[in-house]
Amino acid sequence: MVTNVLHISFTNISYISNERPSLHNDVLTTMAVFQWPMSTYTNTLQRALFQAKQLHRNAMNSDGRLVVVRSAEDLQNVLDNEREPIAAILAVEGLHVLDHRVENVDILYDAGYRILGPTHFFDTEVGGSSTGVTKLGLSELGNKVIARMTQREGAMIVDVAHSSEQLIADLIDLPNSQRPALILSHTGVREVCPSKRNYPIDLIGKLIERNALIGITLFKPSLCGDDLILSFVQTVLYIVKSFGSDNVCLGSDWDGAVHTAVDAGNVQVLAEALRKIGNLSDTDVEKIMFTNAKNFFLKYL
Repeated sequence: MVTNVLHISFTNISYISNERPSLHNDVLTTMAVFQWPMSTYTNTLQRALFQAKQLHRNAMNSDGRLVVVRSAEDLQNVLDNEREPIAAILAVEGLHVLDHRVENVDILYDAGYRILGPTHFFDTEVGGSSTGVTKLGLSELGNKVIARMTQREGAMIVDVAHSSEQLIADLIDLPNSQRPALILSHTGVREVCPSKRNYPIDLIGKLIERNALIGITLFKPSLCGDDLILSFVQTVLYIVKSFGSDNVCLGSDWDGAVHTAVDAGNVQVLAEALRKIGNLSDTDVEKIMFTNAKNFFLKYL
């Protein structure tokens, strides 16, 4: 489970271009005012820190059923645990939470965050969103943020979901010594489903060349047609036939804000569809459903 911090209203969203909403106009302000500390009302960093505290508190009160993973060692301990607890990795979806300050990367890390996504539905000071106004690449601040992430002793991963194609290209083009580990956590393939929310297969291929993990999502408009499970299988097959099965995984987006093809309790439906409709082997299905993600985080956390 990857726990994302969100900061945007899910009404009036465009998959073409979105202005950045004010703090008085996003979906979390009302929640913060009625349920969260006053420090979160107008400060996105404080919102991220508060949600991290909530997750850590839930883990402490779970009698070992929920574990917040900060390192590969933590994850391996979860995998070796006979009780099979849920492993949660904290992630930020949009680096507006940095509040213009590179040093806040360290504050997020200390709070347990290990995955940082530069953008969500709108551009940030770090770079352009795929559905933002500018579609620009990494900004000067963005380059400093990536450098801060890669210079840390503890690993941090960049999630390029929602990033502009230029921002992704800028990350791919960084020198080897400056390249962070990358994931594209929830996407479709534009050649399969021609949505602005999706990325073209050549860009996905360049990410795979960088050993990125590609998560295929389960909702419209990243999937097309009335049968979302069929569209999911078609998307997975397109990547597998192009680049093999070692980098594809589930990218569900089970955050409660979108309708998905299946919920977390019915993932076996996806596995069966990959076997029957996609004619994939049991080995490939196991990779896509679990092993690829496990191996990625064991390597890069």
